[in-house]
Amino acid sequence: MFTRTYDDRPIPQTHVRALQRVSQSWGLSPADHETASVLEVGCAHGVNLMAMAARLPRATFLGIDIDPNVIEIARSRAAEAELANVRFEVGDVQTFDVPSGTFDYAIAHGVLSWVSEPVGVALFGLFRRALSSEGIGYISYDAMPGAALRETIGLGLRGLETDDVEQVRAVLAALHADAKPNTLQGAWVHSEVSAALGQPASFLEQQFLSPHQRALAVTEVWDQALAQRLRFVDDVAETGVPAAALARTVEVISRVAPNRRAAEQLLDAAIYRQFRASVFTRSARPMAHTGMDTQPDPGGAQVSARPRVLPLSRVEARSLGFVSTPDLGHRTLHPLHAMLVEALDGTQSVAELEALVVERVAQGHLSLPTESGEPATAQEAQLGASAVVASALNDLAEAGILLQAADS
Repeated sequence: MFTRTYDDRPIPQTHVRALQRVSQSWGLSPADHETASVLEVGCAHGVNLMAMAARLPRATFLGIDIDPNVIEIARSRAAEAELANVRFEVGDVQTFDVPSGTFDYAIAHGVLSWVSEPVGVALFGLFRRALSSEGIGYISYDAMPGAALRETIGLGLRGLETDDVEQVRAVLAALHADAKPNTLQGAWVHSEVSAALGQPASFLEQQFLSPHQRALAVTEVWDQALAQRLRFVDDVAETGVPAAALARTVEVISRVAPNRRAAEQLLDAAIYRQFRASVFTRSARPMAHTGMDTQPDPGGAQVSARPRVLPLSRVEARSLGFVSTPDLGHRTLHPLHAMLVEALDGTQSVAELEALVVERVAQGHLSLPTESGEPATAQEAQLGASAVVASALNDLAEAGILLQAADS
């Protein structure tokens, strides 16, 4: 039986600020992200939702997932991170009861292509019920034609009737070795399998062992949404195509396509798109593209006398090995950075943090490299602590992880 491994990360394109901006660029009037109500379907451990909730204290968030184990973990971490504006509930898309028009934004990342068709239909129905009259929905999925080969390989691998990822890797390695890159078909297989072999176990499970995994045509998704009175707005997934080249292709297709629905499908064929993150709306307002707001996001904080991070950042450093950033990115942590983030509760001065680093090195709990490649001794740590801590704090500040001195 297939059992899913969750490897949560924040998803930048799901940020409600980004969804607000793209919707406004089409002439819509979505809710202000600072005070919005947000639903995430398939929230897993809540990593994505908590990263937003911690930085948008006047907004409210609800995450649902069918797996009670991940919901229990999400609730525990939210409590530890002192997040009062986010809730997590066990919920099945097909039966979850939501009051009509409750949410300004609804998100489902990594759901549609990995559930059965009836559940997919129910997902759009849930969005229709949940969203307000100006509400915005985000649904991601593996797209045709780019993901078709991956789907085909998955159909074969599911015939193994195993959830052993190492067996999957072995079959992929055999396909990779046999592929002939000097032919069009061989190059396609070689490229796709090579990329898959470099991915973690969770990716291989989701892409090749999930019983319902399938690639979807944008026209199919468009029609499913429209059947629930949800209109397609735009797509926010990276295409991998340079912006200038993409703009030229869009211009060419717009001149020959009979309508926007057809244009989106032709674009996917032209750029061989593998993944979509589509934005929908319940709004009945006319849509016309007016251009994206390019207002820059606020920069990072300066290093204060007593540096501080969000309680969530300390939980992430301790439990996940990374910290989320304000734009819903994430920063993998070196052990030094992880130790510092856990200590940055605003009670310790920079000098005290330097002393803490020296103490951890002396205790053998922290290893700092030297120019020779050998771990630093306590004496070497003492001499270099000021520079090491300053560099690490500046890294955290530039990533937006440190809080401004006046932040509450």
